[in-house]
Amino acid sequence: MPNLTKPLVRHILLAALLVGVLACRLIASAPTPTPSPAPTPSPTTLPPTSPPPTPVPSPTSAPAIASPTTSVPPIATPEVDWANLSLYQQAMLPEFAADVETAAAAGASRYYLEVELILPAGNAGTPRLAGRERVRYTNTEQVALSEIYFRLYPNMPGYGGKMTVEQVVVDSEPIEPEMAANNSAVRIPLFQPLAPGAAADITLLYQADIPRETEQG
Repeated sequence: MPNLTKPLVRHILLAALLVGVLACRLIASAPTPTPSPAPTPSPTTLPPTSPPPTPVPSPTSAPAIASPTTSVPPIATPEVDWANLSLYQQAMLPEFAADVETAAAAGASRYYLEVELILPAGNAGTPRLAGRERVRYTNTEQVALSEIYFRLYPNMPGYGGKMTVEQVVVDSEPIEPEMAANNSAVRIPLFQPLAPGAAADITLLYQADIPRETEQG
């Protein structure tokens, strides 16, 4: 990527950040977990950009069979103070700021993103995103989860983009991700089933091509 401009954007993701980035959807039959307290997008009206992977839990009581990834050094996990809700509250209208604490108490997932926009030289070629995402996911289902799926919207038909997940770390342990659903999702197996009400800390390193044209949206 010669002569690339690399502005680095660091902030806690508000779902308004990428409009459609955080739409969670069950690949199994269980209901979708409560989203982040920031305004949430509709899964059917995503913009023609490349959002970060979005968790879609698959409820199951089967034991986890995940194995650590040792071929490459694990990615550094960003430092995040999950107890600090002030940035979420700043994104809300004043009369709704108190809703943030209510949603957090109910187990809403929380997100932190570091995204680098890579623009091609001379405006020729495909813009890219290089990102690192950390998710504090709480199991709000009624059953234990042995795996969590992240939807990769750029890989879905009609979007014209491409997203790859290069590394995954769950609770400080590297995990080997598996592609699923015609590469439109990535499966994250867990070392131990995640009990109802328990939380998992997930970090993903990913890249995405941003399409200049799309048939979707």
